[in-house]
Amino acid sequence: MKCKNLPFIVLIFQKLLIILLFVLCFYEWTSDAKSLISNPGVPDVEKITYGLEDNGNLRTWTDTVRKVNKNNMTVYEWGNKMVLRGDDFRPISVHIVDEQGRTQIAIDYTNQKTHVVIPIEKIDKWIEVPDDAYDMLTLFYVLRGFPYEHKKKIKFPLVIPKPRVVKVSLELISKENVTVRAGTFLCYKLQMKLSGIFGRFYRKNWYFWFTVEKPHHFVKYEPPTGEVIELVGYEVIE
Repeated sequence: MKCKNLPFIVLIFQKLLIILLFVLCFYEWTSDAKSLISNPGVPDVEKITYGLEDNGNLRTWTDTVRKVNKNNMTVYEWGNKMVLRGDDFRPISVHIVDEQGRTQIAIDYTNQKTHVVIPIEKIDKWIEVPDDAYDMLTLFYVLRGFPYEHKKKIKFPLVIPKPRVVKVSLELISKENVTVRAGTFLCYKLQMKLSGIFGRFYRKNWYFWFTVEKPHHFVKYEPPTGEVIELVGYEVIE
C-alpha cells in the first residue's frame, strides 16, 4: 500500500534533522567559547613593552596593566585604553588614541550591542555581538587564557575593527623555544584562522607565541601581513 503523505513526511524529517544539526553545532560553538578561556593567574600589575620593526628601526610602546575593582567586578585595565573582565578576559571597552590624544578607535561593549567609532574612516555605528565574543585588539592578553594543558583547538566569535564579527579557530600547533629582544622563552605556538563562510575564501593564518610557564605572557605575534611584534620587556610590579 502506498502512502500518499510520504514525500511530505520525508520533507518534515529533513527539516527536523537540519534544525537538530544546527542546535548541536550552536551548542558546541558556545560551550567552547564560554568555558575554555580563563584567567591563568595573571599578576595584579604587569609592565609589558612591545616592539615592531619599521624600516629597520624598532618602534616600542609600553602598557602597564592593573587589576582593579569596578562596579563590584574584577577587571584588568590599561589606563583608559582597554578594560577586560578579570575571569575570562572578555572585552568591556577598547580605546586607542594617537600621540596627541585623539581617538583612533573606540569600542564599547554592552549587552550584545557594541558601539564602534573610527573617526578617520567616518565610522560610528552599533553592531550586534554575541555574549561570547572577544576583541581582535586584545588578543595579546586574552590568549594567555587559552586552555593549553587541556585542549588543542577552540573556536569563538571575534570582533574586528571593520567593524564586523567573524568566526575564528585557534589551534595549539607546537611547543618551541623563541628568541626575542626580551630573551629566549619556551613557548606555546598558536595558529589562528578564519572559520565559517569567510574561512573558505581567506586562508591565511595568524600566529601567536605565549610562554609555557604561567601566567603565559605574550612573546611574539606574526600576522599574514608580516609585521612581527615581539616582547621587548616584561616586569611584574609588586
